[in-house]
Amino acid sequence: MDLEIEPYSSKMSRLWHIAVLCIGFAAACKSSDDAKTTAPVARPTDDARTTSVVPPGDAGDARTRRANTTQEPLNPRILEIIKTYPARGGYARGKQPGHGTTRDIYLDGKEIAKKGTDGSHCVGLTFEVFWRVLSERPGGVRAAGIDVSRAKALRHIWFVPNDGGQGVAAALPKFGLGQRVARWEDARPGDFVQGWFNSGRGHAVIFLAWKRDAKGTIVGMRYWSSQPQTGGIGVFEHGIGSGRNHMNPRSIYISRAIAPKTR
Repeated sequence: MDLEIEPYSSKMSRLWHIAVLCIGFAAACKSSDDAKTTAPVARPTDDARTTSVVPPGDAGDARTRRANTTQEPLNPRILEIIKTYPARGGYARGKQPGHGTTRDIYLDGKEIAKKGTDGSHCVGLTFEVFWRVLSERPGGVRAAGIDVSRAKALRHIWFVPNDGGQGVAAALPKFGLGQRVARWEDARPGDFVQGWFNSGRGHAVIFLAWKRDAKGTIVGMRYWSSQPQTGGIGVFEHGIGSGRNHMNPRSIYISRAIAPKTR
């Protein structure tokens, strides 16, 4: 059989072209792999990295975790509700009968809070506003996992059983009904605040705005609550600083009520 022999020069030329193609293919593969391993990784924005809202339910029980929450804040409705309250009405001083609310609050026929006989006070009034807003949600307070015993436990923490306590800022996250707000700059109108003065007196309020000096530094807070200076219900301002009657900047605890998922 006659065999056709390829000329040596032609064969070497063909092999050289094949080698060039292989080298090019390998380089292309390496480039692709490098692209995969060196592609920039998406990073959180500054806002995401410095988020100041603490997730709810970090100290709650199993029912709190089951009644987990959406991130829908209740601030808009809170601000609408407080506009319906008439000003003044008397400030409840001392250990008067009742819980400092403007109305009786019941759940399943059981008393949760008793209307004050001599007016309202800060913890009672803010608790009442939150209860009203929560009651309007689909399914009411029960849909948020609140029964009579838990309602009373919520009120107990809200009413700050210990001096220097965080009150509402501890109560809302514990029951999966709110979030802590760590940075002052992130506070929104309608947030709840438990603050303490350098004199040792505490105050529970609904935040409206910061008061700033000419340089933009926060020097005070404008809020809605019940206090002696307004004869009960009203808007008031207090300075923040080292003065005896100033709010202690290290003892201002802010929380945001959020709409719970219905169970």
